[in-house]
Amino acid sequence: MHLAEAGFEEGSFDAILMNHVLEHVSDPAGLVATCQSLLRPGGVIYQSLPNHRSLKGRLFGGAWTYGVVPQHLSHFDKRSLRRLLERQGFSVRRSWTHSDARDPHLLVSFMGRIGRMDKLSEWLGRPGQEGLDETAYVRFITDRRWAHFVSQRLWPARFCRWTGLGEDLHMLASKVG
Repeated sequence: MHLAEAGFEEGSFDAILMNHVLEHVSDPAGLVATCQSLLRPGGVIYQSLPNHRSLKGRLFGGAWTYGVVPQHLSHFDKRSLRRLLERQGFSVRRSWTHSDARDPHLLVSFMGRIGRMDKLSEWLGRPGQEGLDETAYVRFITDRRWAHFVSQRLWPARFCRWTGLGEDLHMLASKVG
């Protein structure tokens, strides 16, 4: 069932939270328009989703395992999300990004970007096998000091947050009118 078919009356909500939803729907503008109609005047909408202009998005491109997955039908950055919200009758009150130094998929994204998933498979004890065995990978980054360091300490999260290049994009907007 779609939100528009749920039977809620217009203006029946003060706030709507969308945590990693918008990138999964086939019509993001339609969903935001529905949310706009369901909010009372001055009501707020909060969006959280992958930031495709993040440092990881820029460095790893299509190999970025957090932001580029088949389930993501749309990709957003700060500018495109702001534009979408404003076109649907919202005023952006605040936006920010977040990045975490602990990223278990950092090594996978890096190896994918440089075209060496075969080497990662070898490290996992699965030479010649395609696809990532999550259990073997978790054991690998837990047992190998260097891999643990890469996945838990290497990423410059503070820099990404400070510059707005974090991989998680957050936006709070209020309904105009």
